[in-house]
Parts: sequence; structure tokens; C-alpha cells
Amino acid sequence: FYLDESKGAFKPLFYARFLRLISSLVFGRLYYYLGFLGRLASLSGRINSLLPERIHTQRLILRPLDNSDADDVLEYQSHSEVTQFVPWRPRTNEEGKPAAIIRKTSTFERKGDALVVGWELQAENKVIGQNILTLTSAEERTANIGWVTNPHYWRNGYAAEATGAVIEQTFRLADLNRIDAHIDQRNPNSAALARRLGMTLEGVFKGASFIKGDGGWCDMWLYSIFAPGGESLKGV
Repeated sequence: FYLDESKGAFKPLFYARFLRLISSLVFGRLYYYLGFLGRLASLSGRINSLLPERIHTQRLILRPLDNSDADDVLEYQSHSEVTQFVPWRPRTNEEGKPAAIIRKTSTFERKGDALVVGWELQAENKVIGQNILTLTSAEERTANIGWVTNPHYWRNGYAAEATGAVIEQTFRLADLNRIDAHIDQRNPNSAALARRLGMTLEGVFKGASFIKGDGGWCDMWLYSIFAPGGESLKGV
């Protein structure tokens, strides 16, 4: 840049370069944000349709829950052994319509959106458990997974079969980088399942969860699995 002393003004070259600089900054930043939003939209689209309507495993059909499943769902959601390590109290018939008991599958685009997957036992045409897959960050491509099983069907490998399939499908069909599970330290069986699925213990959250009725806070294990770790899943 230089000053034309004879006219006391900057040469047109100055303005051309200045405008070129401003344009590159503005359009460069705009290009970046449009690309970022495009990636998020693409991610949301893949996540929103990441699970087929039905997933068949060796013994189970994994599918959304509906009102016809209310009795099956209430059977395990009302059981104190099931709700001991989850955020909600035992369900009751007095709580309202079945739709209030069965969390409807939502979109999977924003933080907190959840997919609820019921486990139908093929041999009995009965729902015996469920997964809840919750999006924790679309930008960071992370989700949290939880599981509950009807106590009458414990120790048969159903939770591993179902959860392993859900994790595998999620990594295969969506652009997620990580899935984690928060597990109450008083529930070593659930931690053993996480390890069976190929999850790794990352650490402990001290006093991270308030226990219903116990009047205190409990520590939580943090387990996680990263893509492409789904290829090594067991129990599917």
C-alpha cells in the first residue's frame, strides 16, 4: 500500500486489494459455515433414519414400541429390581395411558433426542426389554445407550444380543464416533455386559446420580465404545 502524494489519496490498487481481502474473509467464513451446516444436516439425516423398522437377531425382533406392548412394558417397568438403577421409579397403571409408559420414538437430530427400541422375543411374541439410545451431541457425533430387561428373562444373553445389534447398526448406518453408557456402581452385572459388548471403562463420575428413595447420590461408571469398534462386538 502506498500514498499518491500528488493527489493526497491512496491509489486504486489499495482499494482493490482491500476489497479482495474483505471478500475473501467474508466468503471464506460463509463457505465454512455453510459446509458445517451441510455436514450437520447430512449427519442428522443419517442418524434420523439410522435404524431399520425391524432388526432381526437370532432370537429377537428389535423394533419401536407401540400401545399394544403396554402390558409387556409395564411388567418390567413396574418391577423394583429393574428400576433400582435407572432414573425413573416403578411404573403403575395409575400413571395414565400406555403412551405415557411407552416413550415414543422421536427424531434423532438434537441433543436429548432418543430412540426407544423394544426387544420382542420371537418364540413368545412378547416384549422383554428395551434400549434407549440418546443423542448427546450431533456436532461431536456422540450418543448414550441404556438397557433394561424383564427379570424373568435375565441371564439368557438377551441384553447382549439386543444391545450389540443396536450398537452395530448405529455405527454402520450413522456417522457417530462414540457411544457411551453410564452405569451405577452398585450394578456390576450391567458393567459386565458393557465389557462383553467391547466397551471400555473410562472413569468414574463421583456422586453423579441421585438415587430415588435412597436419599443419596451414587457414583457412576463411564463405559464407551468408538467407531469402528462395532466390528468387534460380541453377543450379536
